[in-house]
Amino acid sequence: QRTPNWSDLTQIKDLYTAARSLQDLTGIEFQVDHIVPLQGESVSGLHVFENLQILTASENCSKSNTHQL
Repeated sequence: QRTPNWSDLTQIKDLYTAARSLQDLTGIEFQVDHIVPLQGESVSGLHVFENLQILTASENCSKSNTHQL
């Protein structure tokens, strides 16, 4: 429901693949994070490539469900 029809699903899939490759290469768990959370307290983001970033799992967990610059 948070993925608009204009979203580039190929780019999104490639980002998830890159995160998995980083994890395979380093042995560190990586995750794809929404920069602006999909269900944040004050704002809600979209599931689009421009709103995604690769973080380590520990970075992503410490960020929780907040929007950080």
